[in-house]
Amino acid sequence: MSSVALSTSADLPPVSPAPASRYRFVALGVVWSAYLVVFLSRLCVGPLSPFLKQAFDLSNAQIGGLTSATAVTYAPTLVLAGWLVDRIGVRRALVIGSLVTGVFVGAVALAPSYGVMLLLLALSGLGCGFIYPSAVKAVMVWFPPQERATAIGVNQAAVNISGILGAVIMPALALSVGWRAGFVVAAAMAFLLIILAGCGLQTDEANKDLAGANKHRAEAEAILARFKAFPTDWEAIFNVTRITQAEIDRARQLVQAREQDLNNLENTLSQWGKDLDLITKLDVEMKIKEYVRLKKNAIKGWKDYVEMYLTPLIKAYSGMVEILAYGRPASEQDAKIQEITNQASESAQKLEEIRNLDKQADDYFSQNKLGK
Repeated sequence: MSSVALSTSADLPPVSPAPASRYRFVALGVVWSAYLVVFLSRLCVGPLSPFLKQAFDLSNAQIGGLTSATAVTYAPTLVLAGWLVDRIGVRRALVIGSLVTGVFVGAVALAPSYGVMLLLLALSGLGCGFIYPSAVKAVMVWFPPQERATAIGVNQAAVNISGILGAVIMPALALSVGWRAGFVVAAAMAFLLIILAGCGLQTDEANKDLAGANKHRAEAEAILARFKAFPTDWEAIFNVTRITQAEIDRARQLVQAREQDLNNLENTLSQWGKDLDLITKLDVEMKIKEYVRLKKNAIKGWKDYVEMYLTPLIKAYSGMVEILAYGRPASEQDAKIQEITNQASESAQKLEEIRNLDKQADDYFSQNKLGK
């Protein structure tokens, strides 16, 4: 019986965008915008301080309290947010952070008193804390090492730009519409960021789907390894001078176990394909989708191999067991042996084709640097 195993390459790591992808600039634009919004929200109190002092009869110390309110929650949130970004991904973290920031900054515009305003600004810091870990993670995922410092420099420039914009826009809004308009604008920008993050590439989701695909791939390889060992197991059973009922029973058990493996293998291959189908529905880089297409083509080959070659081969072995069990003539035994030999030869040829398809997909994965 021919060897039947998937390519022996190690499990592939989760996909990440190719370093040369133009989409890395889209990702940088999204996190840059997030930085701009967050620091505009955090720094807008300063330019609006004369209007806030007048509206609520505040002292300089109270204005200082407002400017530092977000920092009180921003700092500890960074730790929790960093942990969450590693688990839920940049896309979801940006949406969560922007939503929390937008809600509470927007609510500041409705604040009836200094105390309420102080509380709302502090709560907005909970959302602001999501942005920095998300930005760093995005740069690490999307940019190759030789471009990361540049990307971080560009991203950090948003801090100063937000300060400049705040100093220009906020007083003008306060003079023309009222100080509350400044917080409304900051909140609106945060909600706009949610749309930007929501429309970004779904690489994080693709990572999770491919992790599931790799799990089913490993399961398929484990099952196929048992088929690879089948000839050795068969030979070990019948490596005797005289075949007895004990050998027949062991051979039946071996064949039945491999027949169950055939069912398990079909299910595993189907689940493997479904995991990859999920990636095709995501908004990811075309190179990732091309890898999925190549791998699905290989999976289809494996399914055909199981149905057209491996299953008939195991049935032939099952028939051989019964021939031996009933003591059929040597001519029938020889005919069945020849049948098994022919099927094993055809199986080996098909197996080589499928291995080439599998290798083609894996080579594409490696050559396009889709793995971290």
